[in-house]
Amino acid sequence: MAVIKLTKKEKLDQLVARITLETGHKPTQQDVVDAAVDLADEHFDELQIKLAPTALLDDNKISKVMALREKLSKIEWITSNRDNFANNDDVDIYST
Repeated sequence: MAVIKLTKKEKLDQLVARITLETGHKPTQQDVVDAAVDLADEHFDELQIKLAPTALLDDNKISKVMALREKLSKIEWITSNRDNFANNDDVDIYST
């Protein structure tokens, strides 16, 4: 058995108390933690969302990126031509 430091020990105690009041049976803290792990496993997608870091882009940054993307999409690209490259290896690497 491993020892785990809980940062929300009071919440765990409150859960034990609520379960005791609702069911008339007092579970151990270990029972509650085990049940919580089982629930987390069953609802993994929700757990992953809760634990995922927040997005690095806010609405303002997304708007700026989209505006730049729109601006750059109007650039006419030169089609590849053997004469545009310094050597034949570049032609093979960069031509599509």
